[in-house]
Amino acid sequence: MDNTHRWHYALVPPGAVAHSTNGLEVLGRDTCLGIPPPHYWDGPGTYWLMAPPNSEDMLCDPTALRALLKPAELGRPGHQEEP
Repeated sequence: MDNTHRWHYALVPPGAVAHSTNGLEVLGRDTCLGIPPPHYWDGPGTYWLMAPPNSEDMLCDPTALRALLKPAELGRPGHQEEP
């Protein structure tokens, strides 16, 4: 979570999501993302909302993430349903 910009990041397994869609940006292999130390549980700045993953088993499930974000996507101006 980044309170400064009000950004949330969901960490998914590499290659799980191919492209950005409907206002959601996919950060690829060439992206440098600052990760807070494991003990940062509160702002200011970037911090963890839940325990940081310590294995690939703890990353977000892409299908569950899409289902979670679907209602928000439907409410976005200019939303277009993907095939």
